[in-house]
Amino acid sequence: MERTAAFYVTWYRSLTNARMFEASFGRLELVEKINISLPDLALEVWPNEIIHERFALIGDSLRNVAALQEVQMSAVLRNALPERIEIASDVVWNHGAFIRRLPPPITAEDEPQDDRSEELGARLESRLHEIDPRLAQLRREAWKNLANGEAGARLAAHGIRDILGEILRLFAPEEEVLEDLACISTQIFPAV
Repeated sequence: MERTAAFYVTWYRSLTNARMFEASFGRLELVEKINISLPDLALEVWPNEIIHERFALIGDSLRNVAALQEVQMSAVLRNALPERIEIASDVVWNHGAFIRRLPPPITAEDEPQDDRSEELGARLESRLHEIDPRLAQLRREAWKNLANGEAGARLAAHGIRDILGEILRLFAPEEEVLEDLACISTQIFPAV
């Protein structure tokens, strides 16, 4: 199979970017592990009626991981700053932490602990404020609502979901992701 010069240039840039993103990828791996384990943990801890009520939230945590992988791919292929992956990872981590704190809270014995949770919250707040002050305010309100019973928890979940959706639209617009996937597929599987 013949590779074009453009393929090798793209491959080299991606490899170089991957090195720049190494720390972000480590965090991403931890976020993925925690969110992917959420359904199993929920089955162990929550009664069936709570699982039924929160099924959409659990599904969101898994979709968040897939969306985070799209942000990762787009950032590497477009030579974007690693900060995009860090911010998106922090938002997905925050959503997973939110779901785990819903009563009764979910914890796992072997779950990796993020000893920087207060630091992470402050950093995420600051970064969201830089992107759009409205997102930082929405995050604060979502966490306040979490303490207000079931209705508050639902409002909080919608707020967190809105933040994540906005971050994804900004950092990995659907058109760019589709364009990147098309570019990759034509380079890996050139037309015969």
